[in-house]
Amino acid sequence: MRSNVTLSVGLRYDWQNYFHDNNDVAPRASIAFSPTESGRTVIRSGIGIDPGYPIPGVALAAEPASIVRFGQDIVILSWLQYGVSAERQLRKGTSASEHHVHGDGRAPSVPVA
Repeated sequence: MRSNVTLSVGLRYDWQNYFHDNNDVAPRASIAFSPTESGRTVIRSGIGIDPGYPIPGVALAAEPASIVRFGQDIVILSWLQYGVSAERQLRKGTSASEHHVHGDGRAPSVPVA
């Protein structure tokens, strides 16, 4: 890699105790690039997958507050999030930035048992 480019990759482990879908590893990747020698401008981009969340609006069964029970047919989404940003240092301690982030939930092809 070049001195004005940084590449990062990693895995996040996210254990859920309410449902066991064995999909607990979340890959991540990002890149940062400074197109000028001064390093005052940086362009960043990244992508990550979250292992899963229940679809919003799924009602829980009526249980005491200390018990959570999901329906047998619950669908757990994988969530893909990606974005790009640009940041420019205007003077010491001051910068301007623009961020664009998008997320996309995807249901698995097989229901969680």
